[in-house]
Amino acid sequence: VSPPTQMVTRWWRFAPSPTAIIVTAVLAVVSSDGIVSGSSSPVVPDCNDANGPLPVSQLSDTTNSSVAGAAVGAADSGGTAMAAEKDERATQRAAGGGGSMKKSVPVISLAPLTGSDPAGRSRVVQEIGQACRTVGFFYVKDHGVPVELQNELEGCARSFFALPNEEKMQVRMDKGGKAWRGFFRVGDEQTSSIPDEKEGLYFGTEPAADAAPDPRPMHGPNQFPQQQPEMRALVLEYMAHMKRVGGLILVAIAESLGLEPTHFGKQFENPVELFRIFNYPPHDDQRFSKSYGVGLHQDYGYVTLLRQEEGSETCLQAQTLDGDFIDVPPISDTFVINLGDALEHNTGGLLRATPHRVLPRTSAKKPRMSFPYFYDPGWDAEMVSVVDVLAPDLQQAAAEARARQRDRWDNRRPEDFTGTYGQYLLSKVAGAFPRLFEDKLAS
Repeated sequence: VSPPTQMVTRWWRFAPSPTAIIVTAVLAVVSSDGIVSGSSSPVVPDCNDANGPLPVSQLSDTTNSSVAGAAVGAADSGGTAMAAEKDERATQRAAGGGGSMKKSVPVISLAPLTGSDPAGRSRVVQEIGQACRTVGFFYVKDHGVPVELQNELEGCARSFFALPNEEKMQVRMDKGGKAWRGFFRVGDEQTSSIPDEKEGLYFGTEPAADAAPDPRPMHGPNQFPQQQPEMRALVLEYMAHMKRVGGLILVAIAESLGLEPTHFGKQFENPVELFRIFNYPPHDDQRFSKSYGVGLHQDYGYVTLLRQEEGSETCLQAQTLDGDFIDVPPISDTFVINLGDALEHNTGGLLRATPHRVLPRTSAKKPRMSFPYFYDPGWDAEMVSVVDVLAPDLQQAAAEARARQRDRWDNRRPEDFTGTYGQYLLSKVAGAFPRLFEDKLAS
């Protein structure tokens, strides 16, 4: 057994089994998870199913005056009245739908974090902290990422995914070796041993031109397609903005815990930056009858910043503490923020890495894209809990949060992990691309 494989076995002992994601039940009616009466396996819902009634969430009463104003902000930034109306509907769904549900996924303005009003900053810090301790998901607006850049990147990516597979495969991931960068085909990536119905491009921090080769896994140059020469500049500029916004959010999270703004700074001196562009085709029931766009999972690191294609249907869903799913629809010029395992681990469960999934697109006629960016600790950063330095009330809240936790979908316990973030990350990607991992990272 190769050393990396031994390491994965040592550091991540709770491998998922296929049965961990199969729900078996016989119900008289269709449940919120889509199980039909008399069926012993789940019915995979469609993205369009997300437009129906939502289960009552018990996640959060986070108050935020920005929720109702998201559509206004979109209209002010140049959107049409139709776009604003669509954003209003999306905002209502994010808030729980139709005014009858609790506000579960707040929309938070980041403007006060860079302004000169201490009271405004304090309010936003509290709102972010509340969202992180309850739903584990929130939207941010007023983030400073140019809309023009977002649109140009989306157009460039759309052109790439429209290419024939043989041309896209010129930058396939296995050509990137240990750097773990490049293109993968629909079905190559998997969640809990079931292929995801998406294709994508993987990027990471681009090393300086004169930098010596880094022998560590998941470090090295990106692969950019020759057919889109503009992609390099667009991706790197976008990642720089995401790193800036991720840093703002992380400082706010630290302050919400009563820590110094720079508390997590040492872990992020050389952060692991992972950027993905995903393309979700219409559902193919012949090849992917049991697949989701992405199966139920939790992210790996600290902070995920997701741009969803504007105007697309609602496919992203977050799982509540009581097991229901709530929609996280696209809202114009916002990013969806959620937390990963490492931050939950390092806060003793006080902050929540929320399970989430991307529904298959059974009724779709054209592809849909999303742009997740992962702002995570450095490769060699130790996974160390901050609970001991929290105020007593937060320590108690962390213990209570851990006691309330449901069993994970994969039967794993991140709180038991010890080691570096790089070791943890390797253990996770081994399951997402098992064959590629054995070929490129386990040697």
